[in-house]
This record gives sequence, C-alpha cells and structure tokens, in this order.
Amino acid sequence: MPRLCLAFFLAINVSFLFGSTIASLDAASKWSKSLSSGVLEVSFIFFLILDPSLSSFHPTSGLAREVTDTLLATKKHEILLLSRQDAPDTPQPPSTKWIKVDYSNVDDLANTLKGIHTLLSFLTPQTDENNLVQKNLIDAAVKAGAKRFAPSEWVGSGLQHMEWYWGKQAIRDYLAEINHDQKVLEFSLFQPGWFTDYFAYPMQSAKSFRSFPVCISFEHCRAFYAEGSESARITLTTVSDFAKIVAQAVGYEEGPWPEIGGIKGTEMTVKEFLDVGERVRGRKFTIEKLKRSDLENHNVFCSWIPEVEHNKGIGDCEKNLADKLNASVLLSIADEDLNVGDEWNRILPGYEFVDAENFLNEIWNGK
Repeated sequence: MPRLCLAFFLAINVSFLFGSTIASLDAASKWSKSLSSGVLEVSFIFFLILDPSLSSFHPTSGLAREVTDTLLATKKHEILLLSRQDAPDTPQPPSTKWIKVDYSNVDDLANTLKGIHTLLSFLTPQTDENNLVQKNLIDAAVKAGAKRFAPSEWVGSGLQHMEWYWGKQAIRDYLAEINHDQKVLEFSLFQPGWFTDYFAYPMQSAKSFRSFPVCISFEHCRAFYAEGSESARITLTTVSDFAKIVAQAVGYEEGPWPEIGGIKGTEMTVKEFLDVGERVRGRKFTIEKLKRSDLENHNVFCSWIPEVEHNKGIGDCEKNLADKLNASVLLSIADEDLNVGDEWNRILPGYEFVDAENFLNEIWNGK
C-alpha cells in the first residue's frame, strides 16, 4: 500500500510571509499545542500517511492543517509526526505516531522515508537557511525510492517580486537539476493563485486557515492597486477547493503529475474583481491607484494600508515591512504572477470549483 508523507515547518518568525501568512501563525501555534501538549519548541512536524501516496507541503500552519484534515477525511491515511524533539509524554491524536529525526542527515531521513510514495512539503523558505532542509528531504526521497514530491509552493506562478519566496525558486531549480538527465523524482508545483478566503476577512471562512487584511478590503469597501493594472488577470481559489484538489492529486495514479500544477478556481481581471466586490457589498469601493515607480522602491503612498496584528507596535520597522509586503504584492498582481494555469483542472475535470463571487456572496450576505 503506497504511503504518504507531509512535511511542515512551524515558523516562529513569520514576518515576511504572504499567502501562507503572517496571520496564520496563531492557527499554527494552536495546532502545535494540541499536537505536542504545549511544546512550542517543536519546529518541524512531518506527516507520513500510511496509505495512498505521500505528501509534503508549505504554508506553515492553517493551510497545512486544511490539507491534512481533508486527507484524513478520506480515512485512508495514518500519520507519522517527525520532529527534532522527543515525543511528549501525553498521548498523540488518533492515527498518528511521533518520530524523532535529524534533518541534516540524509541517510537517516532516507531510512525514515522508506516505503513512502509521495511527499508534500510545507516548509517556509525564509526560515530554511540555504534551503538545506528541503533539499535534504528531496535527496532523502530519491534515496528512499519515493515516487512523488510536492515542494513548498502553494502560491502563484511568479515569484520575481516576492523576495521572501525566492527560496521557492531555488527549490524549483534544484528539482529541475536532479531530473535533468533522467526522471528520478516526479514533482508538481501546486499553484492556487490568490486564496479567495482573504477577502472574507475579518470573518473566518475555513476551519484552520486564517486570513488577514490585504489591498482589496471587502470589509471597508476600499482598494488600492498599481495604476494600469486594471486588466491584469488573477486567479482566485478557495482554501477548501485547494485542499480537496491536493487530496485528489495525492490519490491520482492514472498518469504523472504535471510539473507546473496550476489550480484555477476563478480567473478574472482586477477590474472585474472590484466589480464583484461592489456587487457583493452593495456599494461603491473607494479606489486608489499607485505609481509603479513608487512601488518598485517599496513606497506605498496610500491613505490606508492593511494592518497585520503580528506586526503592530514596532514603529518604522512595521511601516517599512508593510510597505514592502504590499508593494511586492501589487507588482505581482500587475505582472500577473497571481494568475496560474489550469493543469490540475484538466487532469481532474470532474471537480466543480466554487465561484469566487458566489463564495463571497455567502460570506458577506447580510453583513
């Protein structure tokens, strides 16, 4: 029976996260407490699911939990927790087993991964120095004879403006390198674009995933974007759809995984999405257009800026970080880095995605 492995890094420093996110740390911490009886020092948690396929994924916290819960709901998987720490004395959740590992030792990791079919990685690039942990996981997977690996992606197609995600590009390059002469490890870059759930903020639209305020606020009916990007196309995919597609991909055996694994919920332009916002909220949005030249210098000259709770109270550092995050996201939108392909849609044509406008109508109805 094929086995599944899921790898997480619960990052303590999430200052530069977007998409896996700053705001998701709270959910990650709560889950870490439940798994390890309050031992927050546990930094790495791996899930080896003893059944159809293995997986390892990125987004630290809530997103990883959403995928795990969806996989467990199939009742096909047993979970092994891999950590640098010894197992706590208290009992672990049902269908789980704790294993202590050394992430710097490829041979030991390979022994642990023997029999694993698929790995899904949710390691946070900016907290994996030189991408050593994820590269070791890849090397160990090859050595152990694993069939498939999903690196820590879970974002859009382009990373050029999001330097805190450049480690993802390094892993893309590494996977291409090891497979250059012959295929030694099948992989797919799972790319859902922008999670529709962000626009439900401050309401919670998923069980574990926590959204945070972004540059288009359905709550306050306002938005800002780079001038000239009204026609830029974006992909909006709900967290629920994303998790279900990943779970189906884990069980997919009819052919190879696509190396580029776009998951396309709803595609539209920035202008079309703002129109959706106005229809959903029943009022006009206040719009501000920012100069690209300012954004390229990480200057966000706007009457408001999304506040992230975890960064409050740190003065100029908070403002600089917020400007950098928002400028990078706006440039990514303008250059269509948050639009993705439909590779998984075509492989799984029977799956019906939730339309972004219908999803947000349900969230905001009566609000």
